[in-house]
Amino acid sequence: MRGIKTRHWSIFHSTGELLHKTNNAKAYLYAGIALLWSIALQLGPLIVGIWLVFQGEWLKAILIPIVLYLTIGFYMAFWPFIAVFIFIAGWIKYSFIESLLGTVTFVFIAFILFLGPEWLMLRAFMAAEKAEKLKRRTYVSDDTVFDDTEYKEDLQKEFTSIPDPPDPPETEELALEESTEASIAETKEEITFKRDIISELSEEVVSLKRELAFFEAKYHSQIGILYVNLDGLELSIKEYLKRIELLKTGKVKNLVDLEKTIKEHFRSDYEQIREEKEEAERYTEEYEAVKEKPELDEESEKRLKSLYRELAKKYHPDMAQTPEEKERFHKIMAEINQAYNDKDLEKMEELAMRLKAPERTFFRETLEEEFQRLQNESEKLDEIISRLEEELLSIKGSDTYKFKQRADEASAQDRDLLKEMEDKLMAEIKQKEEDLRKVKQEFKNLAKDLA
Repeated sequence: MRGIKTRHWSIFHSTGELLHKTNNAKAYLYAGIALLWSIALQLGPLIVGIWLVFQGEWLKAILIPIVLYLTIGFYMAFWPFIAVFIFIAGWIKYSFIESLLGTVTFVFIAFILFLGPEWLMLRAFMAAEKAEKLKRRTYVSDDTVFDDTEYKEDLQKEFTSIPDPPDPPETEELALEESTEASIAETKEEITFKRDIISELSEEVVSLKRELAFFEAKYHSQIGILYVNLDGLELSIKEYLKRIELLKTGKVKNLVDLEKTIKEHFRSDYEQIREEKEEAERYTEEYEAVKEKPELDEESEKRLKSLYRELAKKYHPDMAQTPEEKERFHKIMAEINQAYNDKDLEKMEELAMRLKAPERTFFRETLEEEFQRLQNESEKLDEIISRLEEELLSIKGSDTYKFKQRADEASAQDRDLLKEMEDKLMAEIKQKEEDLRKVKQEFKNLAKDLA
């Protein structure tokens, strides 16, 4: 049905176009027949339904037009496949000639019913085009009839072949200057936008590093120290088991030699435990120091981030123009990062005032030189953005970041992941202490026999 409506609208639209294009009677005749034919296809099932209503057949009046519309729509959409099916089925059941005749008859009926309006509209347009050609103005002289089309075309070529006068040099230079100024303004906007991105990425990188450093310090102070204690207990159990082994095999004759052997055997283990303990204690001190720092309110936190971004735009080391300037920027950014990590708003305010320097000025610079300099700066900013994005991806790919995400997800479910680990380790430590007590007792019994 949708295909019928679309086709009907196409015929109607083409008829309207033809009315504006020509007044040829033959074209009007073709178009009128095509339009009436198309409307008949469109309204035929509906007219059948109205007739059935007057006959009192209400159910048929509803169902028959629907079936007719669906049948016609299916017929129009799939007539090529139906034709192929008729040909194959006729060939199988009857003969090739009968199958071919049946298929040709079906296609002819399909053409007459559904493609007839399109064929008539094509004929209408051809008639209109032929009439327009006959209307072309001609001139008659004696027995000669000639068309003025070629004359007009020659005149047109003659006039169009004359080149336009060149622009004055001043106009060309002015146009070039305006174009360069527009490019400079556009590049400056790009640079401002990229500097904003760099400041945001720098702030995100520093914030993530600060959060991960705090989480790592908390982990080592709460969990790391327990692992050190657990490793120490396991090492003590290994020592006593080794003592028992040496006593049972008789490889040592007295307790003094026994202790010397034990110290030599476990020297590297003692060193490892000592380093782990120092690291855990260092993290604990850092964690306690961070906990003692006062938290900033929301307004102060926003101000701190805003100041950091403004300073990072100007003093990111990769934005330096010379090696000396890059070294100076490194020192400045170290101060800025330290103030940000310490959440020291007062220090950040002081840095913002002290580092408030005027923008660089460039003297005796042509528009082309300025544009080239800005292009180079824009490319440099792209490199900085790329490096910051890579650093951010590296941080988010680290084990510490993934473990912190797990802890945050657990916290969202009202669970304390570190506390759960702490409880589990405390249970293991308690079990190791019991194991150590047993091997100590066994060693004491053997040592009494040796004494």
